[in-house]
Amino acid sequence: MRNNTQPPADLLARTAAPYLAEITTAAQELALHGWAEANAGNLSLRLNDIPEFPGPENRLVRPFPDLGGIGFLITGAGTRMRELAKDPVSGLCLLRLNRNGTGYRFLCDLEPSSELPAHLATHAVLAQHRPEHRTLIHTHPTALVALTLLYPEPEALLGILGRMHSEMDVFQDRLTALPFLPPGSEQLAQATGQAFKDYSAVIWARHGIIATGPDFYSALDLIQVCDKAAQIALLSRNLPGSRVSRPQGKPMHKARSLKGWNAPDGIETFYKVRSRDSHLGPEQFAGLTRRPVHIVLDNLRSAFNVGSIFRLADAARVAELIPCGYTAYPPNNKLEQTSLGTTGSVPWRRFDETTEALRQLKSKGIQVVGVETAEQAVPYHRFEYRFPTALVLGNEALGLSQSVLELCDGIIDIPVFGYKNSINVAAAAAVILYDIASRTGWLDQTETAR
Repeated sequence: MRNNTQPPADLLARTAAPYLAEITTAAQELALHGWAEANAGNLSLRLNDIPEFPGPENRLVRPFPDLGGIGFLITGAGTRMRELAKDPVSGLCLLRLNRNGTGYRFLCDLEPSSELPAHLATHAVLAQHRPEHRTLIHTHPTALVALTLLYPEPEALLGILGRMHSEMDVFQDRLTALPFLPPGSEQLAQATGQAFKDYSAVIWARHGIIATGPDFYSALDLIQVCDKAAQIALLSRNLPGSRVSRPQGKPMHKARSLKGWNAPDGIETFYKVRSRDSHLGPEQFAGLTRRPVHIVLDNLRSAFNVGSIFRLADAARVAELIPCGYTAYPPNNKLEQTSLGTTGSVPWRRFDETTEALRQLKSKGIQVVGVETAEQAVPYHRFEYRFPTALVLGNEALGLSQSVLELCDGIIDIPVFGYKNSINVAAAAAVILYDIASRTGWLDQTETAR
């Protein structure tokens, strides 16, 4: 009987052989442009079903049943592109998922790339939606990374790129961007996979770009055009009459939209407007860490104010919102008019008595801070918070009741200088909440779901 068993090393070499020219070219380009400093950057190729081979099985954080039995070529962790260009087989891993997609074995002297979760999540989407797209390249184009620092908002970044280079008119619809998410994280993997349902390249803020195509050449083309547009944007920022916005706050000259989109008021805009609020699905968003701030509403009269505070609580991703007494709570038509659907994304619970809510919070070690124009109040920007903390906001006309104030660990107010001695309760909540976010550094933690 003929023995069809191949030595593992021979299986890797044989499987990689048809793709070595493409891999060599891609690695050379990334190294030549300085886009793969040290061991940065990684490549992968989705294969058809390949033979099983021995070795210990590695478990995946989450299963990919659609990739069961599928093989991949992927660069090994620590692989340098300049070395991969000279000897591609030495820097590649042959990886095969088990039949149910819960684990994998690999042939390589190195571990697979640390970005394996993002590659698998993306390949799972591509296999379903664009099976002809079998390659992925992740790299760090210098100009593109720099531009994400100047324009961290995805919409602004894409708007700048879209009008910098004529070739972007062809590629723009295939490109999107994500805010910064930790490299190698499951968070980054899931967000990237979702984005590839509609796009062929995803810019990772402060981290480069990942692109796909039927072959490595196509993916490389997309990356090169994006970085050329980024270079042009950076070079033209200070030229007279430049249409590139300046982070210093100078006004941007109006430009004709490449897409020809119009705003609702009929004024043409070059910005690509977001079609959805979060790049994550509801389940992924619900799994994000929430800020250790609780908002307690003590007998607010206006359902519209409550809806605005729900929307604020969603934007800041607070721990929960607690309406008390006769404060409106979902379902409520007036509340929904200003909450814009955020009652579904903000955890909330209701108490008949505000004092009962505060006692429960204090029993869990949560600091309770009243927002009130009382004599003993500390200006909000000078108060020392201890987290977790709860902000208590009172009735628009009467403020916080005496029984509520007695349960507070501290009282803060917002200095005002007008005829009225207070500001709208929803506006006050926004001022205080974003002061807390600024002082704690949360505004710079760009893992937020935008």
